[in-house]
Amino acid sequence: MSATANIANVANIHKTHKTHEILVELDQENNYVVAHFPGPLKLGETVRCHTDTVGGVVEIYFNVNGSPFLNLDGSAKTEIDSNDLPLELKLPGNFIGRCYMTTPDGVVHTYNHTLPWIAGGNMVVK
Repeated sequence: MSATANIANVANIHKTHKTHEILVELDQENNYVVAHFPGPLKLGETVRCHTDTVGGVVEIYFNVNGSPFLNLDGSAKTEIDSNDLPLELKLPGNFIGRCYMTTPDGVVHTYNHTLPWIAGGNMVVK
């Protein structure tokens, strides 16, 4: 599929489905990220991740038990980031995502190692 056709396809998806937000915030006092995953979600809905940290970039990795997203070639898309257009949920299941944030100063922030679940989450897709 050409890039132009793909953009048109994404635009059509957005007209018919609600885009859900995965908000990833930086706990500045403790210097780790906190993720807010929506759910449960439905096949065909779209999702995007973002941060309220000005200039920050979020990355989410789905590699423990698969991913709800697919690449154009049909393979699992195991990494999404805040530069992506909203992505369509293609597979049902319970998927674990781990979040990372790079702040404008170039520092990569991750989860609190004593409470790792707060920087990740389960994305439940039905």
